[in-house]
Amino acid sequence: MSEAVRVYIERVKAALSVTTDEELGAKIGYSKQAIANWRRRDGIPHKAELRIVGVLGDDFAIRTPNLVTKRVKWDDITHGLAILAVEQYTSHWPRPLSYEHARAIGWRFEELEDRLRNLLTAYSARAETPDQVIDALVAMIKERRDRGIDEILSVFLTADTPSDEFRAVPPWFRKPSS
Repeated sequence: MSEAVRVYIERVKAALSVTTDEELGAKIGYSKQAIANWRRRDGIPHKAELRIVGVLGDDFAIRTPNLVTKRVKWDDITHGLAILAVEQYTSHWPRPLSYEHARAIGWRFEELEDRLRNLLTAYSARAETPDQVIDALVAMIKERRDRGIDEILSVFLTADTPSDEFRAVPPWFRKPSS
């Protein structure tokens, strides 16, 4: 077994705050057997490395040049995809958006970004290039093919104005009780 592969796997575990191959596999979408095979074969598959880089950032790229072509920033992509998703689900609302509409979107936006970040990670393991990942996610958003996004944003589909259903104040936003 290569010392470099073993050290890399342990570095990824430390970054994800896990200790076992099983826990690591659950975090990045691989089985513990797959991770054991990386050690035995003395290498990390390209798609697995892409997924790890997508989760942990450029510092975890093994190959040169950087796997995340031209240092594409995943958070920027996630934010852009979230904006696209909101636009798709609120296209029937009058423009410019009112303050109430903007607040309603804001309350769902972080949850939406989390969902898209998870999808971005999953899709990055299946695609060869960042462009393929983005194209697949854009198509998925436009065709409304993800149940998680639907659950987060479906309330926007039929509402002409913000309603109490999606105006509920998140716990961190509430004023402390006196």
